[in-house]
Amino acid sequence: LSGMGLPFEAQQLAKITRIVPMKSCHKLNIVWQLPSQVKAYRGKVMEYISHICGHEGAGSLLSGLKKYGLASGLSFGLDDDSLGNNSIFSLVMIKITLTRSGLANWMFVVRLVYDYIGMLRSQGPQKRIFDELVAVENIKYQFQEGCEEDDLVDDLATNMLDTWAVDRAHLLNKWAVN
Repeated sequence: LSGMGLPFEAQQLAKITRIVPMKSCHKLNIVWQLPSQVKAYRGKVMEYISHICGHEGAGSLLSGLKKYGLASGLSFGLDDDSLGNNSIFSLVMIKITLTRSGLANWMFVVRLVYDYIGMLRSQGPQKRIFDELVAVENIKYQFQEGCEEDDLVDDLATNMLDTWAVDRAHLLNKWAVN
């Protein structure tokens, strides 16, 4: 199945879908299809990109959107379910909670997203950011709260199944930029 290629053809992409919300909220979701990221887990590329794009501090995409009064929240990452992250393809999504001004200027918001991603591409991966992620993950693992030992073992064993192709060395610990 992995040789089947990506699920969407070029003519199926770049679509705008508007949905009338049930409650008063305005969200902008941008989805990209990528080749499967399942076997690339060791490099933690998606974790790295999600961290940078989902960052909320100074110089981040969200801080820029807030500066212009366009957004109040943002999340970025792989679709967690097997439908959007499998052995054939992966879907990456940015979800932005828009203000009324952001809704009125959604095309400007999209441009800022692509400009930000372009800037990240031109800078390339930063080892210090990866090292920061390693330290945070080690701290989270060492000081995790409310985790039953049997649940931890179950989660680790599930991740090591052939379905996910994850071996025991699955932790964020190796700088693997190509």
